[in-house]
Amino acid sequence: MNTVFKYAVLRYVHSQVLEESVNIGILVFFPEQGQVVFKSSEQRLNALIHLYPNFSASHIQAYLDGLTKRAHVVTVEFNSATKQVIEENLERFIQIEFLPEDATVLQFSKIYTSLLYSEDINQVVVNLLGTYKLNMYNDAPAKVISGNVTKSQPKIRDSKIEERKRLYIERQQSKHKKSSQEHKDE
Repeated sequence: MNTVFKYAVLRYVHSQVLEESVNIGILVFFPEQGQVVFKSSEQRLNALIHLYPNFSASHIQAYLDGLTKRAHVVTVEFNSATKQVIEENLERFIQIEFLPEDATVLQFSKIYTSLLYSEDINQVVVNLLGTYKLNMYNDAPAKVISGNVTKSQPKIRDSKIEERKRLYIERQQSKHKKSSQEHKDE
């Protein structure tokens, strides 16, 4: 099997000056199979809320949903011309079909090429998600259920995450109260 697949990692780039970025998704092209897959990480999106207080998760989630839908459309409409464009200039194809290259907070990495080591495309995607820590809070590997990549997350992790969220919210509320009190005192 000498078939290759190509992929690019989607990053949330908070500050280009400081080179701060977080991997939040992956776009995978399987030209021989005529499939394009986009998967994003809900855990990474939630982590951004804690990293950057003014982060708009709903805005970014809308983009991620759009990328998922676009990958599906490209797969449904996949033909020999699509395959040729992907093989000749994938960067340009991504800019036209998925996300223009500009100075926004969402940016795709360079294109990576790899040998297709399994006929199970879903397993390849699951492995990539693990490689780029896009299933970062999972102790167990992601599972494939009826052709869709899903995550399995232990309950212990859920409770720890919820506790961290609760503490974070309490700290933010406390800061807000102190700030409000200081303004009243002035």
